[in-house]
Amino acid sequence: MDKEIEKISKKIYHGNYTQVYNKLKAVVKDESLTKLQKAEFYTLLSNVEKLTHRHKEALASIRKAISNTPKSNVLMNLRVTLLKADIYLNLVRFNESLKIIDEAESIINKNKKKLGDQLIEPEAYLNFVRGVAFRVKGYPNEAKSYLEKGISLYEKVGNKQGMARSLRNLGLAFSDNGELDKAIEFYKKSYDTSMSIDNKRDSIHPLAYIAYVYLKKGNLNESTNYVNQRLKLSNSLKYQYGIFSSIYFLGNLSFLKGKIKDSIKLYKETMEICVEIGNDKFHGLSAMNIGACYKEQGDFGRAEEYLNKAYVVFRKMKSQQFMTEVLIQKGDLLIQKGQFDKAIKILRKALLKFEQIGNVYAVAQTQQNIGNVYLVRGDLEEALECFTSALDYYEKSQTQIPITWCLHRIGWVYWQAGKLLEANSYLMKSYTQAKTINK
Repeated sequence: MDKEIEKISKKIYHGNYTQVYNKLKAVVKDESLTKLQKAEFYTLLSNVEKLTHRHKEALASIRKAISNTPKSNVLMNLRVTLLKADIYLNLVRFNESLKIIDEAESIINKNKKKLGDQLIEPEAYLNFVRGVAFRVKGYPNEAKSYLEKGISLYEKVGNKQGMARSLRNLGLAFSDNGELDKAIEFYKKSYDTSMSIDNKRDSIHPLAYIAYVYLKKGNLNESTNYVNQRLKLSNSLKYQYGIFSSIYFLGNLSFLKGKIKDSIKLYKETMEICVEIGNDKFHGLSAMNIGACYKEQGDFGRAEEYLNKAYVVFRKMKSQQFMTEVLIQKGDLLIQKGQFDKAIKILRKALLKFEQIGNVYAVAQTQQNIGNVYLVRGDLEEALECFTSALDYYEKSQTQIPITWCLHRIGWVYWQAGKLLEANSYLMKSYTQAKTINK
């Protein structure tokens, strides 16, 4: 059985997820397995389910792995604990993930003298998961520190799959911070690292992120080129997630190019695939974006219909994050209808939800949106309060591009209030900040 575990682990390392998924589903049913063997196979199954975006199934499998893991086996306990934290991140349950990471760190600290170098890889994984958690919560600089440490530790043990994932997320942290060329550098390193171990499946992900950076730079053609490259590679591997997420991305690009009809078509194609295969996340996201497209066309009835569909899907997922994002879209819909009081009410509900989730970046974005409503209404004091609050959140997370935007917005509020000295000060700060961003 140990040789079988090693054989399957190697296939996962090289990205052969589909090949081992069915095998693992059958193996875990074998009643002759010891508890530790069951824990090993359920852990492998959970990892494959996570890597293939079956996050709810992954959580169920890791719980079975945990129940079969002897308490005396420290290394196995660390593996299952950290994988559970990683899965919670994918389920957008950040605070629960961080709590589990702290538990894992306590286990490592208690056993450092006893286990020594055997803890290098678990510690690398811990730094990876914690880095991702801080990044998605809106703290890119803290994320960088943990991810860089994780990369260094993975390099020590020669785990290139772990390095590739960490490099990819380090690129995301640089992107969040407005350091776009650095982001591309790390995405390309992640791509090269995955290809060096012939893990074509994982090499698909950095291509999407490179495309996203070019989107942020405003180079939609180069972004489209990378998405099409990703779609071609996904089709060659018959990798469904890569296929439908690339089609979804092309929908985003069409929307930004003003091709709303094409965008709706691509989102609907994504949604049909996701309904068929049971990917609730992209089913909901596609429905939400179709709603946004109809909103852009002024078809408020259809917009509301699809936003409601998205909300139902996200409620089924129990994803507070995505449910709240739908509320933001509904708030924007009310703004377009001129129903400002209702818009502010729903946006403040979203704000409270994001504060409860602990997503600092989303809190700041929602403050911006509320500020925009007040600005449109001419309530300059309230708008200034919201933009200043958003700026404070962004400065705490040192997220450069939104800081620039908030400085400009505050300057504009002062301009409308006739306070030209304050307006000039903030507009100049915004201009200076914009020049420092690596575009």
